[in-house]
Amino acid sequence: MHEISKRQHKLLRLLLEQKGFLPVNHFSKILSISGRTLYKDIDELNKALKKRKIEILKRQGKGIFLSKSDLSNDEILKIFGEASTQIDFNQLPLERQIKMAEYLLLRNKKVSYQLLSDEFLVSRTSISNDLDQIQTVIEGCSATIRSDNNGTKVDGNESEIQKAIKQYAYFIIDKSDLTNSYRVQFPSLLFSFLPKDIIKKVSGLLQTNDHFNIDKLSDDHFQSLVLSISIFVLRLQEGFHIEHQDNFLFENVESLKTFFLANELVENLELDNSIKLDSNDFEYLNRQLVAHGFEPRLRDLAIQKEYDAVVRKMIQEMSDSIQVDLTRDEKLYMNILYHLVSMIYRSKLNVPVNNPLLEEIKREYSVLYSTTWLILAGIEKELDIRLTDDEVAFMMIHFQGAIDRLSANRKILIVCPTGIGTSELIANRLKRVFSPQDIVEVVSLRTLYKRDLNKIDLVISSVQLEKIDVPVTYVSPLMSKQDLKKVSATYLDLFYEEEVNDQPFEHLGKIIDSDLIFLNETVATKEQCIKRITQKLLQNDFVTDSFEQAIWDREKLGVTDLPTGAAIPHPSPSTVKESKLVIMTLVKPIRWNFRMINTVLMICVAEKDLKHIKGILSEIYRIVETKKNIDRFIFSKDEEEIVKVLGGQTID
Repeated sequence: MHEISKRQHKLLRLLLEQKGFLPVNHFSKILSISGRTLYKDIDELNKALKKRKIEILKRQGKGIFLSKSDLSNDEILKIFGEASTQIDFNQLPLERQIKMAEYLLLRNKKVSYQLLSDEFLVSRTSISNDLDQIQTVIEGCSATIRSDNNGTKVDGNESEIQKAIKQYAYFIIDKSDLTNSYRVQFPSLLFSFLPKDIIKKVSGLLQTNDHFNIDKLSDDHFQSLVLSISIFVLRLQEGFHIEHQDNFLFENVESLKTFFLANELVENLELDNSIKLDSNDFEYLNRQLVAHGFEPRLRDLAIQKEYDAVVRKMIQEMSDSIQVDLTRDEKLYMNILYHLVSMIYRSKLNVPVNNPLLEEIKREYSVLYSTTWLILAGIEKELDIRLTDDEVAFMMIHFQGAIDRLSANRKILIVCPTGIGTSELIANRLKRVFSPQDIVEVVSLRTLYKRDLNKIDLVISSVQLEKIDVPVTYVSPLMSKQDLKKVSATYLDLFYEEEVNDQPFEHLGKIIDSDLIFLNETVATKEQCIKRITQKLLQNDFVTDSFEQAIWDREKLGVTDLPTGAAIPHPSPSTVKESKLVIMTLVKPIRWNFRMINTVLMICVAEKDLKHIKGILSEIYRIVETKKNIDRFIFSKDEEEIVKVLGGQTID
């Protein structure tokens, strides 16, 4: 056996694979050595090969080539002790770079040029070239390879580093000749970078769990999702967690659609007990599922048949209540069905669930949240379940998603120097201008520039902004009448003017009673208001003795005060004997929950009238959706006029 260096072994193997002359720099680049060093290796190899009458030929302008031999490649390699053995891929440039990328990206190791040079037996210049190549691959991910006197490491927050890891994984996949059958396999070369066992486990879970609907995912999307989750799990095992991300509320709400799927996925991954996902990790995992188009699925047709009527009833009632037809949305149907079944299961086993965005949902989606609660209250007794505010909020998210898919809702930001104080005044006044389906959010000036504005339709600001690619309207911090007109004009120019709904109030006319209309009251607190209304209802035997407690129980579930200055408390139907609408206007506004309100519309619906709940909710929604409508239907009229305009019968 002849002794040659490891690098000369690699050069010999490369030459044996060639079918013709190739330039010297072709081999020097692959081996990351200079031309001079390569010629020295060629001379050493020629000395060793001479006895076997084999020679590395050199031709001016053509390069080098290994002469023909009667020996097979394996026989030649066997002479040097390498018969049929695998090449040490860690020593070739690509595989060496993959190993370095693993150190830097996956393990967050700090390395030095000298240590890498010693490990891979190449020059520091070669190491520098390798690191430059890795940086080129992850360019655009914000994570950056940085070197100083203390060593070389990757800088960036966790989500940026995971994005860089994924981009590098795609780089490796692109280097492979594997066909696009990603659902069943990844190229073996990838497993020199990412652990095969994690990828295999994640892929298997997604394909075999009946609740994960991957049928509609393309192979590309499936591959991307497997990579994202595998990288996420690997980084968790290394002790790294996703940083808190400043997202718009509507984006956070979107991510919760797959909350229970994400939770089930984490349980099935059977992570080590020492690995705990915090709220930021969980939100990130949710986002990955949503971003890849994941949807829940129930394969049990018997369960689907059992709850089909209930789900369709819920969707129909919501459609009628908000005057948006959601009945053709098959995705909504399946989401509601899946959620309803899991909600019943949790209720029966008394397994609580927490919605991390509950308070924000109650505050910013108060109308839709309250509508969802009323619809669910109608089926609570039917299904023998106990509602929680968390469950209502989760269910509402599915309806909001369906509205987003169907309606032209706009996403509007209100910008103030700090995002607090006068911003609430501006937000509350401006919500009178916008459609109820519009998503309005207050952000600080600092936060604005940190976020992606591609999904934003309009920005309203009380301070001068740098140029952004979104329409901007400037207003004063005190939101004058002129400011309202300006925003209204901009809104109508950008979007469209809503048609005025002048249809008669068919359902409210049946439950309105002039004896239950209180105008210009002087109650000082929410408690006084509710007690005053309760006493009147009890006096007329319209409600049970537990009615007032039911009101407070409902108030604990979530806000019932709206941005338009109205509150719509609504107790459980089980405490109502006779359906009635109670109206109270106040001389001075009082604080209800989060907002000051001057109008109360208490919706009392008896169980026997639940079949009419969709119409009642729809007509209430028409009144409270804008301050203009509240003034139009209530504040500008006396008791008899209110009864008449809401479709009731006046007594002469």
